[in-house]
Amino acid sequence: RVHGETSPITDISLPIRQARMKFLLCMLVCLPSVFSYQNKTVYQYLKDNGFSTLVGYIDAAGQDTLLNGNAGAPFTVFAPTNAAISRLSPDLVASIGNSFIHVTSVIKYHIHNGYQVVPQLMFGGDHNLTTREGYDIRVTSRNNVVLLNGNTHIVNGDIVCSNGVVQPIDNVLIPPVFSEESIAAVLLKDDKRFTHSFLYLYFADLHVLLEQGEYTVFAPIDTAWVEGLEWILHPRNVSAELHKHVLEEMMKYHIVPGARTADMLHNGQTLYTLHGYPLNITMVKEGFSDNKIFVDRAEVIDANIPAENGVIHAINHVLFPRDLALELRPPPQN
Repeated sequence: RVHGETSPITDISLPIRQARMKFLLCMLVCLPSVFSYQNKTVYQYLKDNGFSTLVGYIDAAGQDTLLNGNAGAPFTVFAPTNAAISRLSPDLVASIGNSFIHVTSVIKYHIHNGYQVVPQLMFGGDHNLTTREGYDIRVTSRNNVVLLNGNTHIVNGDIVCSNGVVQPIDNVLIPPVFSEESIAAVLLKDDKRFTHSFLYLYFADLHVLLEQGEYTVFAPIDTAWVEGLEWILHPRNVSAELHKHVLEEMMKYHIVPGARTADMLHNGQTLYTLHGYPLNITMVKEGFSDNKIFVDRAEVIDANIPAENGVIHAINHVLFPRDLALELRPPPQN
């Protein structure tokens, strides 16, 4: 190199991206598959080529900017056709259409970070693909046919775009939270009582955790959040930088490893939470009625709500660990 010249490679990610593109182009040329290149983003391709229902859901989930840009690219979008979406049950369509959480969960479950073309999927053996939702898609290949989650085919796939690849599919991929009776699913379905609890578990990225192990969740009912959250997460008390951290640790304080039904709780018991700080159980006898169960200062108002991977106890107050309170700004003095 001539003295004084700068290196032509100033960003180490550039040769990596170039190598990926060369690999992809080699696959396009050398492997027998129906490839096409579109000089547009994956979002623009979907919008221009008859995926109107999917695009509507992408917009509703706020994922349009992501899929129409290069930040975080490349993406693989498993794109259900309009016909595939039309076969969903009316109840599921209503659920997706009426809830930002539901539609966001479904759309993110169709997006994988990185290129995944059919030859990769076909010859990669049985494996899982992690989606932007956090749940995995199961990929299997038999007799040169790729199946997603055991029942979904790619139809005329490998549409390579400027920021990723589109794989049209003949079914809608349903996240596990919609199809199982896990703790997360029970909270999601009981939207008359636990909308806020599921919402904050979702924002704290804990909903996936509640699919994978055995837990006891002390779930505040919606009216409890109305009373408690205003002070806890008010900008006067917690900075923007701490907001996600406080929310995550607060929700972990409501989760105890292992399934603890009401008959397993006793007065003076200490339960260690995912946050680490313990909960204290108090039993109060009133007249001839059964013992009332208190978790810290919250009363269990509906015990033993069953789930496949644990149990939920509805409580009437939001729980907040004392150690976390030290991280909050002190309330203003009157």
